[in-house]
Amino acid sequence: MEDGTYNLNKERITYPSGYQVGLWTQKCGDRSEMMKIWDLMIEHEATRHEEFGIWTNAKNEYYIEPCVWISNIADAFTIGKALNQESVWCWTTMKAIYIE
Repeated sequence: MEDGTYNLNKERITYPSGYQVGLWTQKCGDRSEMMKIWDLMIEHEATRHEEFGIWTNAKNEYYIEPCVWISNIADAFTIGKALNQESVWCWTTMKAIYIE
């Protein structure tokens, strides 16, 4: 699977605007481990979370996290800061915005 946001059925989802904020981040050893963790997260987190983000950073480290869509940047940054996230995803520009 490519980096992106997915629903519980592992179908890629997008939004025309707004921001995606991770709720907590799980670093994985490789993409195979990430997929195993994905299945466990869906099994155990599906009653609380409907969207999951997977991504690879510049160091080629793999991550997976439950996430939520937020309509405005101020709220996205507030939630991201409170949850110790490094960035939020901007759907309009399709780029990460780093939280200072």
